[in-house]
Amino acid sequence: AVGALEIGAQVRAGEAPSGSTPPITARYAIAIAEVDEEGAFTTQATLDRSSLPATSPLATGASNLDGVSVRAGVDARGIVRELSYTLPAGAAPDVAAAFEQVRSVLAQLTVPVPEEPVGIGARWRLDQSVEGPVDAQQETVVELVSREDDVLILETTLRQSADLEEVRLPGMPGAAGAQLEAFEGRGSGRVRLRLDGLVPEELASTLTTTTRLGAPPGARGPLTLRVELTTRVTRATAE
Repeated sequence: AVGALEIGAQVRAGEAPSGSTPPITARYAIAIAEVDEEGAFTTQATLDRSSLPATSPLATGASNLDGVSVRAGVDARGIVRELSYTLPAGAAPDVAAAFEQVRSVLAQLTVPVPEEPVGIGARWRLDQSVEGPVDAQQETVVELVSREDDVLILETTLRQSADLEEVRLPGMPGAAGAQLEAFEGRGSGRVRLRLDGLVPEELASTLTTTTRLGAPPGARGPLTLRVELTTRVTRATAE
């Protein structure tokens, strides 16, 4: 399967206004590498035609992620249990740092299915841990909105919370070593999924997180960060 990925981000620190920046874009080719007897499987994907605008809050100096190979272990319910990546030969360190910025987004491109058969209007919940600048606990509720033949329309809502800990935010030296005082995440999405598909045909989601940090060494006071991530996935035509 071949798809196109777009990730946008807006960051607001304190009272400073947030600004719009061009999104990160990439094309991916993904296939199943292994399947076990319990229905769990491993996927292998490669990124190309990617662009990391220098003004994006997710960029770290790298201009693209071309050639990055991503391997994911997915259980029978469609939940990503492991995700690793391999950089192309000769890749600069900035490429690894840039990929880490979008890793948590890629890990959530699959849609968890319920353990038992359900009908239109059914809802089910998934609790999982999400790695990132702040390691969070995430609760996702999925609703089956409609079905036409083998195509499902799903809507998702999610909430994130986190334990108080020391955090390090890439690209923000002033926040290095700051203590997390509060964290909240809220999001929603809509997915078009084929029952025989490996990844969604279409996905659009938004996640907004608000992070309050205690004053790091040398800072004047606490810092509040508001980050809005938008993700879009569409099916592309193989060439």
